[in-house]
Formats: sequence, C-alpha cells, structure tokens
Amino acid sequence: MSGTKKYYWLKLKEDFFNQKYVKALRRLPDGDCLTIIYLKMQLLTLNTSGRLPFEHIMPNCESEIALTIDEDENKVRFAIEALINMGVIEKSDNDDLYLLCMSEVIGSESDSAKRVREFRKRSKALQCNEKATTETDKETDTDIDKETDTENTLLSVGTDSGEPINYKNIVSLFNEICVSLPKIKNLSDNRKRNIKKANEILNGDFENFFRKVESSDFLTGRKGTWNGACFDWIIKPQNLIKIIEGNYNNKEHPQSRNTGSGYYIDYSEGTE
Repeated sequence: MSGTKKYYWLKLKEDFFNQKYVKALRRLPDGDCLTIIYLKMQLLTLNTSGRLPFEHIMPNCESEIALTIDEDENKVRFAIEALINMGVIEKSDNDDLYLLCMSEVIGSESDSAKRVREFRKRSKALQCNEKATTETDKETDTDIDKETDTENTLLSVGTDSGEPINYKNIVSLFNEICVSLPKIKNLSDNRKRNIKKANEILNGDFENFFRKVESSDFLTGRKGTWNGACFDWIIKPQNLIKIIEGNYNNKEHPQSRNTGSGYYIDYSEGTE
C-alpha cells in the first residue's frame, strides 16, 4: 500500500450558491472574484481535511495564499477576513487557516479502487449489448468486488463503498479511554452523523484521537478552568481538527527552563 496513489475531488453541493454566506460574499465588492478565491482555497486543502498551513514563505498567510493561487493579495486578504467574520474559516495562533466545511465536501479514492470502478463501468456497458453472461464473467466480477472491499476497508471504515461504521465499537473505545469525560449512554442519529464525519478526517484512527483527548489537562478539566468537553463537543469537525493539530496539548511554559521551578502548563487556548 506504500506506493498507492490517492485521488481527491471537491464535491460542490447543488445549493452552494444559495447558501447565505456565499450570497453575502458575492454581494461584497468584487464578490464573484472573492468566491473564486474561496473555491481555490478549498481545492488547496483537499488532502489536508480543510487545513491550509502557513509555511512562512511569504511575510503572512494572505500573501502566501495569493502567491499560490495567483490572485491579488488585497482581494485574498479581504476574502479571508470576510469568511472569518462569517464563521466559515478559522485562523489559528500560528496563522494556519481551517476551512470548516471541508469534511463534508471532500471525496477521495485510491488508484486501485479507481481502476476497479472504471473496469466495472466498462463491463456494465458491454453487458448492455449482450443478452447472456457466462459463469466466467460472474467469477471475475466477484473477484473485483472482493478487491474493492479490501481496498476501501484498508483506507477507512465507512467510506463511499458502503462499508458500515461500527458505531458501538467507537463508543466503547471512547468510554474505555476517555475516562475523565462523561460516558456515552445513547447513540443518537446525530452522533452517528458526527462519527461518520470524524471517521473521514481521522481515517478510522479513533483510538489515538481519544488518547490525545484524555492526555489533555484542559479538555479533561484537570486544570479546573473549563469542564465543558464531552463526546459531542470533541467529535465536531471544527473542534476535532483543533485537537489533532495540538491546540489543546499540555504545554511547558517557556520560562520554566530558566527558573528551574519545574513543569508549568499553559492553558491559554480558547474554547469553542
């Protein structure tokens, strides 16, 4: 699997231009240009689940993005500021940008799955011109189904292949690892939808994600400054991305090394 390629695409919803924030963006000066800038930014984050990292090639993230997408820097800055004010984009302390809608509009597949899908498409076209299918054809189609199922299972449980997500196992894993947070007793439809979105971002690796949550003194309330974290909060895409990027990790105070006063945790991170 190490040499397997993966293809990504942007799933533009049919009501994209009817969404209120898109309408508001288009009514601003150069609104159509700002909308194109936003779409280009979405394309840049297809394989990072909505994260647009600031690589410090240019003085600031706005000028760096403008350079990358070949758009006017002032218009890029205006578009980003407008989208941040609308709650569509978030900006971290290190100037990374997070496009919050991306978990819902990213599609992907491996090159192997792509080949199988195209092969099956051609096979179906041939079958339309034939009235009979031989037993050999049936065996070949069964082998292709097995290859597709194996490929998608290795990539992520519950992808577009239709492979079901084992929600109960994920809930049990959370209750077992995140002992500092309230336990889950019921599995609602809304929770299932959020688990499915989280699965796309985490590629099925819920165990390491839950361990990261439990290790955070801030999220678990051990600091004593906030105790609002729960399963529903950590599983939201905008909060989940912050957690996996380390926004709530325990941090050593930079002055503690000089004073020799021991370990000091900095909880300056904001809450949702």
